[in-house]
Amino acid sequence: MQIRHPSNSTRTTIARLSAESIARLDEKLGQSAFRRGTSAFRLGLIQQGISDHLPFSASIDGPNKTRVKLTSWNLLADAHLYNNFLNVSGIEQLSQALKQAHIKGNIYFNEQENRLFYFFAELAQHLYRNQLLGKVVITQELLQRFISIKEQSSQLARAREPQAAKDKETQVEAGRAEIIAILIKELNLDSCEQKTNSSADRHEFKLAINHSLELLHHIENVEGALRWENRFKLLKKNRALVKELVDSDFLCLQECSKPDDIHELYRNEKKQHSIISYKIGNTDDYCVLTYDKEKYTLVGEPIKFALEGKKPCIFAKFSDHAGTIIIVASIHHPGGKKDFTNELLNQVALLKSETDDETPYYLLGDYNHTKDFFFPSTHHFIYPDQATMAGSDYGNVNKSIDAVISNQSQESINVKRLANLLFSTPATALPIVTEFRLKETNITEGFFGRKVAPASLRPKEITNCPRRPIV
Repeated sequence: MQIRHPSNSTRTTIARLSAESIARLDEKLGQSAFRRGTSAFRLGLIQQGISDHLPFSASIDGPNKTRVKLTSWNLLADAHLYNNFLNVSGIEQLSQALKQAHIKGNIYFNEQENRLFYFFAELAQHLYRNQLLGKVVITQELLQRFISIKEQSSQLARAREPQAAKDKETQVEAGRAEIIAILIKELNLDSCEQKTNSSADRHEFKLAINHSLELLHHIENVEGALRWENRFKLLKKNRALVKELVDSDFLCLQECSKPDDIHELYRNEKKQHSIISYKIGNTDDYCVLTYDKEKYTLVGEPIKFALEGKKPCIFAKFSDHAGTIIIVASIHHPGGKKDFTNELLNQVALLKSETDDETPYYLLGDYNHTKDFFFPSTHHFIYPDQATMAGSDYGNVNKSIDAVISNQSQESINVKRLANLLFSTPATALPIVTEFRLKETNITEGFFGRKVAPASLRPKEITNCPRRPIV
C-alpha cells in the first residue's frame, strides 16, 4: 500500500494554521483575568496575586482639550478572605450527602441556605491548631472532638441574648455531629480493606479538608499569600503599576485594608495628593477616594454612604483651577438580586448644583455584576472590554464586573483594564502534611507516640471565622 506524504504546500499551511492557533491561544490566555489576580478555588492553585480584582482606568475628554484620568481597583480586604471558603472543594458532594441523610437539614445546611463554608472554616481552625511538627494526623477522635463548641467556637452561635446564644450553640453542635458522622463514615470506608464498597465522595471530602487547611494557612500564617501585607509587597515591587495608579487624577479603591499603605505609594513617588476614606464598623474594609490636590480642590463635604448597610461608598464634588466642576465616586455595589443604581444617583443629586443639573459625574468601582444585570437608563454603564475578576466567587471568574457609571457620552470616556499587572505565580505549597488514620479511635494525649499536640504546643485559637458571605 502506497503511503502518500503531504506536499510542501500542505505542510506550510498546517504550520501556518498551527502558529495562528497558538498565537490566538496565547492572546486569550494573556487576557485572562484569572492569570493576573489571586484565586483560591481549588486545592494547590492559590496564586500570589495582589487582588482577586484587576484595576481599570477611565480617561475622559475634559474642557479645553484636557484629559482627566480616573482609576479604580478593589484590593480585596483581609476582612473578606474567609469568603474563599465558599470555594472549598467538596461542598457540593457534602450538600448532597446531607440531603440524603438529614432531610430537615441543620444550622450549616438546610433548604433555605448553604453555610457549609462556615463548617470548613471552623474545622480547618481546629485541625490547624492540632498540628504537630508540620503534620496533622486526622483521626476519628480528633474529628469527634471538633463537635464541641468549647473545642472550637463558631460565628453561627453568636447572639445578644444568653438563651438565644445557648440555643444556637446546641444547633451548631448538632449540625457538626451530623456532618462529622458523614465524613467519618466515608473516610472509614477509605481506610478499610474492603475498598470496593467505598464511595467516590471520600476523595472529595479529603480534598475539602486539605483545601480548607491550605486556605487557612495562607490567611493566618505570617507568610500567607492571601494576607494584605504580603500582597502589598507585590504591589510595591511593580513600579510601572504603582506609577500608573498615583499618576491618576482620581484613584477609587474598594476593600482597601490599610489606607496608610496608599499614602506610602504616593510618598515614594513624591506625588501630592489628598485622601478620603470610609469604613463601616470595626473592620479593615475601607472605601478610598484619592485626588491630585495640585489640580483639584474638594468642594464642600463628601458624602459617605453605605449600600445595604455594609458596602461603603464615597461621593465627592471637585473643582479644577478653571472652576470646572466634576463629581467622582468610589462605589462598592453589593452582589445579590437588587439593583442599587437609583440609590447611587440619589447621592449624586445631593451634590449637584441647584442651577446646573448637567454636572458631569463618574461613579467608578466594583459593581459585582456584569452589564446585563442592570436596567437600561439615561446614564451609561461602561465596562472594560477585558475581564476584571480573577476570583471564582459567585461564578464571575474572567468576567468584567468593575465599571463606571456616567451621564456623559460613552464616546468621551475610554475605559480599559490596566496592562501593567503581571502574571500571578503559584503560592508556596501548604507546608503541612495531613494523614488520615480513621481506624485509630483511642488516641489520647500523653500517650507515647501521641498524634495530637499537647495544649502547650498548640497555636493560639483563631477567632476571626467568617461572619457571612460578603461580595
